[in-house]
Amino acid sequence: MRMIILVACLWLATNALDAKIVFRSSRDGEGTEIYTMNSDGSNQTRITYHPTNIIDAAWAPDGQQIVFEARPEGARDGKDFSSCIWTIDADGKNLRQLTFPPDNLTGWGDGYPYWSPDGSQIAFCSDRNWLNREEPPTNEIYLMDTDGGNMQPITDVGFASQPRWSPDGEWILFVGMPDQVRHIYAIRPDGTDMWQISAPIPETAMSVGGWSPDGNRVVYAAHFHAKVTHTKMIIASLRLVGRTKKVLKREEVPLPKMPEVTGLKGVSFGADGKSILFAGRTFGSWEVYRFRLDTRELIQLTNAPTGGDTSPREWNTRLSVSPNQEALPLVWGQVKAAALSK
Repeated sequence: MRMIILVACLWLATNALDAKIVFRSSRDGEGTEIYTMNSDGSNQTRITYHPTNIIDAAWAPDGQQIVFEARPEGARDGKDFSSCIWTIDADGKNLRQLTFPPDNLTGWGDGYPYWSPDGSQIAFCSDRNWLNREEPPTNEIYLMDTDGGNMQPITDVGFASQPRWSPDGEWILFVGMPDQVRHIYAIRPDGTDMWQISAPIPETAMSVGGWSPDGNRVVYAAHFHAKVTHTKMIIASLRLVGRTKKVLKREEVPLPKMPEVTGLKGVSFGADGKSILFAGRTFGSWEVYRFRLDTRELIQLTNAPTGGDTSPREWNTRLSVSPNQEALPLVWGQVKAAALSK
């Protein structure tokens, strides 16, 4: 017990109790940049001053770095649409480019990076494999080390995008089109055991949200293309025990009627597992919202004077790695959960 109390005290002394949200914003009129804020929307801080638009961003598991997608240095607006993977410290320092486009090639891209929960790898999607083929380009999921080395594809389905690692590191969620229809799939990091999570729904496009902190649910968006585009957020509850992988149920997130919100962008679970973060467009501007699943309360977190805020991702302190790698993860999680509940 003394050891647990000591570890808890050390953690409290070196970690913030409040979770942090990273999001993209074009509020400053200089393209799309990375911002962070507290869970209640306070302390909105610009992190990047990148020469090209930033496409997507996600936290490192320890909350100390952010990985994101952006065009390479020297890219020309309107002429070079290549994209690469970058990292930056959470305080805006130590910018690093991890992937690079081949010489004299435009339109090539690495995107939607997402850190593994143990901090050792980054998953991303890329169409780089078409360079060695004569057939039309494909887009697949790749893994690489956090320095950009040891790059390997793990899918071969023609189109795969938006990877999201499960909290235990056992699965990677992604949107794929092996049968020319978009669905949400999960696959092992070694490229085996792929299975479909979303239900077959006609006339839809799917986009990945991510896993709940306990790893038992995933959230995704289904975009219905009819006369008016309609978007639903769906939570799928899973059973993942041993070799058993099964969708127990799929439920639509019961958002209140919001006639002023015309679309959804960047859906993900909140750090508490009891809320959903998303970007809704209100009167032409995208803002970040939190919807509480327990109380059905809708909370607007941002209100950019110009431009828009999208793609929120919340860093979950309860899932960060124990400083003592030999400590049991369950005990460590209980210590941190108890501290956060005070």
